[in-house]
Parts: sequence; structure tokens; C-alpha cells
Amino acid sequence: MKDEPEPPRKTYQFKDKEFERVNRKVTGNTAVTPGAQASKDVNDTPIDIRDLYRSAESKGAAALQSAPVPVENEVHEILRENAARAHAAGFNDIKIRPKRKSKRTRDYWFLFSTGNLFLLLLLIFNPMLGGVGLIVCNLMLVWIMWFVMDDY
Repeated sequence: MKDEPEPPRKTYQFKDKEFERVNRKVTGNTAVTPGAQASKDVNDTPIDIRDLYRSAESKGAAALQSAPVPVENEVHEILRENAARAHAAGFNDIKIRPKRKSKRTRDYWFLFSTGNLFLLLLLIFNPMLGGVGLIVCNLMLVWIMWFVMDDY
């Protein structure tokens, strides 16, 4: 096994990829394909973070507010159509549901009566444990049902 040479090591790297612009650019009222535009567009220039820092330091907030607005394309039109269709169908309408009756009072009285019935039976056999149980369990039940738990 030692006589066999080791295979050469494989190297992996990302290949350079050019992204194709599919949507046409809309400038004014005319549509321009990406290859047909000869002039330099503001949105085509690469943005460097150091340039942003320099413009922020030199001009302040006014430079950031006067930044060029991106050119709208077909995607914006499609999103507007989708939003109009959703609004017409009523998907954006908010419906306020009526408040339903709470079951907390019913559950409280059920737990109060069954718990106290059990503790009264315990009070007959062991008065100390039954008395303390009545006080502690009723206070705990009131605290949990009316202060800790939310309306359900």
C-alpha cells in the first residue's frame, strides 16, 4: 500500500459568473434594453463603502437624502398589480371579531366547588390539614385564575 503514490490534491474555487439583466430598464417613458444604453447610468456604477463614508463626512445628511433613486422596472409593475388585486379581493381588510364570552368564571366555580368539597372531607378526618388546605388552595386558586391567567 505504501508503494502507491498519493493522488494529486483537488482544489476548489468559485468560478466568475456574469449576471444577466433580464428586466428592461425604464427611463422616462421609453424602455431600454441593457445592451442598448450607451451612456453611464447612475445605478450601473459600483458603490464602495469608502465613498459612502467620505460623502457622509463631507456633506452630512444632505448627501444621503440626495442619493439617486433606483430606476423602476417590470418587477415594480408586477408588485403594484399584485397589491391592487389583493386590495380589490379584500385581503387587506381588517375584520374585528366580536369578543367572546369568557369561560374563566365557569372554570373558577367548578374548581372552587370540587376542591372545597374534597378539602371539607379532609377537614373531617384531619382538621389541621383540611383547614390549612382550604385557606391555601382558595387563595392560590383566586391568585392564579384572576391575576396570573389571561381571559380565555
